Amino acid sequence: MPLQVFECPRHGEFDVLLRFSQDVPQEANCPEVTNGRRCCEISKHVLKIPAGIIIKNTWNDNANEMRRNPYVQAQYQAQHMQDEQRDMGNLDVPKITEEGLQVAAARIDADDKGKIKRTSPEDRAKQDIMKRAKKNREKRDG
Repeated sequence: MPLQVFECPRHGEFDVLLRFSQDVPQEANCPEVTNGRRCCEISKHVLKIPAGIIIKNTWNDNANEMRRNPYVQAQYQAQHMQDEQRDMGNLDVPKITEEGLQVAAARIDADDKGKIKRTSPEDRAKQDIMKRAKKNREKRDG
């Protein structure tokens, strides 16, 4: 439910909680009670910007921003995998080592430059079947 701000000429600003299905009224009655009587002033709707917004990037956003630097991306990915394992209750997670980061960074860099050829499990299975069929033909024709 959104909170809308209205301003009473006598008592200042106050908030009104509205349902999402409701339209925001241009005026509202002040909720202030003085000497047992409600305020009779008409309060106008006030448009305000949010006081502040905190944007927190996820590990994936940070990794994508740092994609230009494979070492930094390797750090983010390693930290994420370590945190994920701890969240699942695995407390015996190996520590991140410098050597491991360098190996991962080199692999990421090679992948970025297209030096690593990726094949899907299905393609690998097809290739394996073709190799076996070729060997069987060679044995049979032999």
